[in-house]
Amino acid sequence: MFVLAVCCLPWLTLNNTRPLIGMPPWPTRTRSLLVEDPVNVLLATNPALADDYQLTVAAIPQAGCTQVGLNAGSDFLEYPLWWLLDAPQSGTRIEVLSTGARLKPYAGSSFSPCAVVCTQCEGQSTHRFLPSSAQNDWIRPFMER
Repeated sequence: MFVLAVCCLPWLTLNNTRPLIGMPPWPTRTRSLLVEDPVNVLLATNPALADDYQLTVAAIPQAGCTQVGLNAGSDFLEYPLWWLLDAPQSGTRIEVLSTGARLKPYAGSSFSPCAVVCTQCEGQSTHRFLPSSAQNDWIRPFMER
């Protein structure tokens, strides 16, 4: 049992995205999760998107919006958006807009977003009658300015 515990130490302490002992840029992507900024730990798999997330999230509360729709593909990391908006604790409600036919009956029919975060709207100037409010690389917010 002791040998097994010793053999597991590299995986426990040098986890690539959430390391207890961080040694970037190799073998870990960030510093230790005990000292690293939580945003960097959340987006360790793709730190280039940190600016897109933060610009999008900063615009939503400034617009006074608490109803946020999400139209994103399966490759979108949704949890950082929830964490950065402090939803639902802050009163912000986030709901997925692009549901499949099987989930359609469970979608909230009374939900009316004042902002939409979209990753599949390249080239669109409006989404659900909301204008595009920024030209981020990957995440495009739509909301009243």
